[in-house]
Amino acid sequence: MEGSTCATLPSDVDFGSWEHISRTHDCLRQLAYTDWMAARAEVAHIASWEFASPDLDELTFALTYYDSASEVGDALRAHGLLTGKGEPGVVEYFDEDWQPLTGSDWLLTAGNLFSFDAETGMHPNEHDALLYDIARLFGDALADARFTETAPHWESDEPYQLHASFGDREWKRQAANYGDWYDVSAVLDLVNEMAADIGIEQRVMPLPTYDQTVTVIVGPGEGLVAAASVRLIRTAEAEDAMELGKVFEEEIRRRFRLDVE
Repeated sequence: MEGSTCATLPSDVDFGSWEHISRTHDCLRQLAYTDWMAARAEVAHIASWEFASPDLDELTFALTYYDSASEVGDALRAHGLLTGKGEPGVVEYFDEDWQPLTGSDWLLTAGNLFSFDAETGMHPNEHDALLYDIARLFGDALADARFTETAPHWESDEPYQLHASFGDREWKRQAANYGDWYDVSAVLDLVNEMAADIGIEQRVMPLPTYDQTVTVIVGPGEGLVAAASVRLIRTAEAEDAMELGKVFEEEIRRRFRLDVE
């Protein structure tokens, strides 16, 4: 956006459109890399816009309340949230100039996050495999945990039966049968119940989603609550990704008249 500020509406896009928001977000990020305070000055104009954009909101929040990107990282570190046990999740399409600016950026680089598709596309759903994936984020603390799934018949509406064990302790939980969608709530609740009973301070929490991908973070429970209370991280409902995915599928079916008899 050479020759204009990030808050200036380009003449070739509509206000509030996806392209407008995307361009503004990208412009603000590039400016923040080189001049954090100049980017903050832009926020004073952008803050008056009356539309929701989670990515842009998170960036403007970081610019408003912190004096540098490193301060955002320091704040998360102080809550014990940059000690990831998984593989760092910086995605391949980030260019070489990309740097962490927001809370989500810092968590991504630290490996505290794990993302998966809420729709499995198969039967059974294999909640047990998902449980193992999430348990790995706890590092050695849940390395000896074991998980199994008993699936209902593919034509049945009966729930799944989940079983977890650790040493001589066992846990059982039903998972709703959503067809080829995970019962994410059941999975997260089971892991958190195990952690609490065993005496592990870490907990797993879902973060906001914009499609049918679920993203969760593992960190000290008190740290997660504290970071969420000051908006360093944003919490979400476990089934949000499934609901968004189903809405999208319904819209596609309607558009292509796949439900017309």
